[in-house]
Amino acid sequence: MTPIVPYAHTLFCDDVRHEVNGKVSFIGVFAGPLKLLEAPDGQPNLPPFQMVMHYFEPLEYTDKAVTFEVKVSCDPEFEIVGTLLDEGSRPKVPVPTMGKPPFYLTSNFIVPLPPLRIVGECVLSCTIFIGEDSIKGGSLWLQLERENDEDRTLI
Repeated sequence: MTPIVPYAHTLFCDDVRHEVNGKVSFIGVFAGPLKLLEAPDGQPNLPPFQMVMHYFEPLEYTDKAVTFEVKVSCDPEFEIVGTLLDEGSRPKVPVPTMGKPPFYLTSNFIVPLPPLRIVGECVLSCTIFIGEDSIKGGSLWLQLERENDEDRTLI
């Protein structure tokens, strides 16, 4: 039998809109690789965008804190860290479910990323930590287009 373990996935997009009727719209979802153009020195060529993490864990799997870390492979100083679930924050009462087990607890988290200057090919990645264990939450491959074309503009 396949073990029931936590998993996660991440969407990278221009914007996240929460609508009045409860729907969430993801605008401009990046499918990767994301191609960026060169910018004048010192200028960011990766505009601000959103990273949406979806974390799923089996009910009663653990009560440890769940944290995340976002890094860019070509910039060792860039790092965003945060908490998805605090230790002891899981529901203490049965969660209403439909269907057949296994049942999962979900946590969704939106991380706004600042404009970045990318000077070469690299990967933006998210790692999720469950206590001492970790899982890969997703990544986006960033490529730099070096051709100078007057008709092109930054995305």
